Amino acid sequence: MKKILKKLGIIAIACVCMISVVQPVLAATYSVSASATSIYTGQSTTVYVGGSVTGYVQISASNATLSTSSVWVENNTQSITVTPRSAGSTVVTFTPSGNDGLVGSDYTTTFDVKNITINVSNKPSVPNPGTPTPPPAEEQGVDLSLASLEVSQGELSPNFSSENLLYNVDVASDVEEIEINAKQVAPEATLSGTGNHKLVDKDNKIEITVSDEKGNTNVYIVNVYKEPKPSVFHDYGSKELGVVSLDKAPRLTGFEIVEISRDDKKFDAYHNTLNDLYVLYMINEDGEKLFYLYDIKKEKITSKYVPVVILGTSYAVVDVPKKIQEKEGFKFTTIIVEDAEYEGLAYEDKNFKNYSLIYLMDETGDTNLYQYESSKKTLQLFSQSAPLMQEDYEKMVKDNQVLLIVASVFGVLTLLSVLSCIGLLVNKNNLRKKERSAKIASRNESLFESVAEEKK
Repeated sequence: MKKILKKLGIIAIACVCMISVVQPVLAATYSVSASATSIYTGQSTTVYVGGSVTGYVQISASNATLSTSSVWVENNTQSITVTPRSAGSTVVTFTPSGNDGLVGSDYTTTFDVKNITINVSNKPSVPNPGTPTPPPAEEQGVDLSLASLEVSQGELSPNFSSENLLYNVDVASDVEEIEINAKQVAPEATLSGTGNHKLVDKDNKIEITVSDEKGNTNVYIVNVYKEPKPSVFHDYGSKELGVVSLDKAPRLTGFEIVEISRDDKKFDAYHNTLNDLYVLYMINEDGEKLFYLYDIKKEKITSKYVPVVILGTSYAVVDVPKKIQEKEGFKFTTIIVEDAEYEGLAYEDKNFKNYSLIYLMDETGDTNLYQYESSKKTLQLFSQSAPLMQEDYEKMVKDNQVLLIVASVFGVLTLLSVLSCIGLLVNKNNLRKKERSAKIASRNESLFESVAEEKK
């Protein structure tokens, strides 16, 4: 009997443990970071939030503007651009939102609020040489202004104005010379510096001077930047691309300009120390300039790199791998998001006509498929399964909560059943003892009666 009770006790303890295992434990966690925590006024920094969790995170900041005030995290990292308004401290606050906060892979949750402090300093002032000012004209003297100014290559920046004396012009690497045409306001003034000018790589300064008989002068300056011819070339598919100087290239946030080399030839590249990416600015045979990812170890171009901002978050468009282009159940086509076109995948199933996939690189250098829902204009990391949006996620959480309640009720009922069985067994055992005692008493009574009769 003791063995039976011991076994039943073990079963009861196991049921209690089962109930405690299915109870939620607030153990989910997420992380936040920043690309830079000390910047100057007028600059921006990027903050990151993510982890092995799913849910919305609200972002707020003191003394700053944000690229977005909330992000959807689904086992990934999201980025937000922070632009402080003035010098001082900017505190960026991350707050899990919704009824369930951030939910971990084991359905644990967290509502922890986290902060990052950005220190903002005033940028050191740099003396500005300013724009050359015309010498004061003598009363009733000769007007030393230009009536017109034109260039044969490129365009004047800014547009010509007789009061403005300084202009910039950018020309391609194959332009060998530029012609300057100008006309003075006063016919009696002398004009020099017009005509053809040979160009060298990069900077060329051309002066157009208007003067009078007294030696008074007014000088107009045209700075011509000639792009150097590429000296380093790389193959990209069937095309040959030349490396272009970064002097006039668009600036990439989070990258610094470094000098690298190949075959003893040095050239400029953008380098991101956060994800160790190298990006080259290159020109193709049609004169089109784009950024490309460069594998510095293999010394080869691996993909195009086109920085974009989609729904307030920064990404880069990269080449879609052939394997993904041929993904079963999808059609490789053009996807339109916010009036911009991207190469991507459309579902062949018409039930998912509002959904499509785009292949992007995030600011950490990770490449993934992102799922775009056109009717609600939402973008989230593709989960490699059927489309799952916020409503579906909330329903999943509620279903899991219902399952947890059912499991708990089942555990309690099981424990009660076990305790009832123990009670029944104890009662049955007591009844057997009483019956056995009654039989023994009856047998003894019969024996006493027999002995008494024999004595008679």
